[in-house]
Amino acid sequence: MSLWELFVIAVGLSMDAFAVSICKGLSVGKCKVKHMLICGLYFGAFQAIMPSIGYLLGAQFETLVTSVAPYIAFALLTHRFQHDSRIVQQRRGRRSHCGFFLAFHATAGCRHKH
Repeated sequence: MSLWELFVIAVGLSMDAFAVSICKGLSVGKCKVKHMLICGLYFGAFQAIMPSIGYLLGAQFETLVTSVAPYIAFALLTHRFQHDSRIVQQRRGRRSHCGFFLAFHATAGCRHKH
């Protein structure tokens, strides 16, 4: 894992932890030191364990995922574009099939041969 990848993961995890800590702080009436320590231990444990589990599982399934990654990307993008085009259709009051065509063209260059 490169330094840049580590930095991106750290920023993402810190934003998640910040948002949850704000919500937790707003939900507690009177905050005691005990609450702060327990909350900090939970955050620290989960923020350390979850990326480690993801890394280990990713390493195990790397060959399976890399062989079908373009198809997974195509399916996700198609679903997302169709969902977005339905929202636009509802707002405009007309039907369009642009979602499928946008997803097809967006993922057309994703297929790599090794």
